[in-house]
Amino acid sequence: DAQNIANEGHKEMLETQRRVSSENVEARKLKYLAEKEHRESTMLETYKSLMMQDTTGMPEDVRSEHMLALRCFREKLFGKTD
Repeated sequence: DAQNIANEGHKEMLETQRRVSSENVEARKLKYLAEKEHRESTMLETYKSLMMQDTTGMPEDVRSEHMLALRCFREKLFGKTD
């Protein structure tokens, strides 16, 4: 009887550990997705800010870097658009 009770307790403990482990995995997934969404949101805001800048007064080398930055952000956010 004592052995059966101990085995049941052990099974319950293993099931609790599995459940907690599964919940931890799910929590890590949700955290990762939230961080990814935040990064993308920040990148989109930066992209929009770059799009709004007036480039007419920029020296040619700065304007060129500006265009490269826009292209990099666009490709990262929306994929290749060529």
